[in-house]
Amino acid sequence: QTLATPACAEGRGKLCDIALVQIFHQQDEAGEQDAIPALLQLIETHAFGNLDKSEPFVWAVEAACRALGSLLLHGTNQFIMRDLWGLKTMVELCLSTEDMPVLHAASMSVCAMCPNAEERFDAHDEGRSLQVEQLDTIPALGRVKNFLFGRTPPPDWLSAAIRTIALDEDELRKEKQKALQRGERMDEDLKEYIIRTDLFEERASLVLPDHAVETAPELASLVFKAFDTAARV
Repeated sequence: QTLATPACAEGRGKLCDIALVQIFHQQDEAGEQDAIPALLQLIETHAFGNLDKSEPFVWAVEAACRALGSLLLHGTNQFIMRDLWGLKTMVELCLSTEDMPVLHAASMSVCAMCPNAEERFDAHDEGRSLQVEQLDTIPALGRVKNFLFGRTPPPDWLSAAIRTIALDEDELRKEKQKALQRGERMDEDLKEYIIRTDLFEERASLVLPDHAVETAPELASLVFKAFDTAARV
């Protein structure tokens, strides 16, 4: 939904981000419950346009991109993304955003939508057109690589996506032949692009007893025990 305030955006973005990470193996069900259109709408509404208007929502956009990237590791959700042409939104975001965390999170969605070499070969052999080839996917991922990992090795998922999209027809045919010789498809186990501990936040809140409890002599010992137990924990 359209978010009226940055605080609302941050709260909803964080809840969605954390929830999708926690239910990683049920994310195909989350995609079927309109999670992908909702995330795309948030990104399209708050990631583009006037910087003064979009900057307060940058955390929500980053969280939505990260959640979307995690959802798209599941094939069912990729079909939904293709029908919505959501890849176009994410490629444009990678080409335009100046916020590095958003750029990193958005690239996850783009890479998740990149087929492997065998899938590309099969699509060409069947005469099917791939969205990643119709859009500026290579320039977008190249910008990610140069901006975020200019002097350090990029993560495997980014390198693999760039390499696969850049293969020509002869190279695709060779990769297909290798797969046939192995007698198996080149599908890999699902691996998240994020480290879960990166989402961890440590919070501390000052909790004071209610005035009525604090001033009641018969409850004073109870309050002391409660706070002493909390301090020990």
